[in-house]
Amino acid sequence: MLLDMLPFGVFREIEPQIIEATIFEGVELDRYKIELILAGLNEKYRKPYAVLSNRINRYSHTHESMQAVAEERQLKGMAILVYSSISNVAAGIHELYQDNVRVFHVREAALEWLRRILALERPPERLVDFKHGDRPRCQVKSRAVKL
Repeated sequence: MLLDMLPFGVFREIEPQIIEATIFEGVELDRYKIELILAGLNEKYRKPYAVLSNRINRYSHTHESMQAVAEERQLKGMAILVYSSISNVAAGIHELYQDNVRVFHVREAALEWLRRILALERPPERLVDFKHGDRPRCQVKSRAVKL
C-alpha cells in the first residue's frame, strides 16, 4: 500500500474510513507530498473518508499543498488535533482553505466529530460545540467606514 511507503509521516487506519496522519518533525508538505498522500487514501478508500491530523510534531504546508487538500472530493472532513497555541494557529490556517476542517484540543472530541460527518449526507456546519471539547476561536468583525 502506498501510504505505508511514504517517508515523511505515519498513516494508520484507526476506524473504518478514518485515517490518522502524523507527519514527522520539520517536514514541509508541498503539493507533491500531498498528492502522494491523497493517492494512497484514494487507493485505500473507494468512498468518502476522513482524516485525523495529529499535529504532535511541528511541520509546515505550502500554499499549493493546502489547495490540493481543499480540491480532494473524497475527503469528507479533517479534524486537526493540536497540543499548543502555536500549532493551534498553524492548524487554523486550514480553515481558510476548507469548510470541512475543524481544530480540536481533545482527541475523543475530534474522533466524535469525524464519525458524525461521515454519517452525514451534506457537509458539516461550522458551529462551535463546547460539550465536545471545542474551544471558542477569535472572530474578527469588520465595520463599515464612511469616507
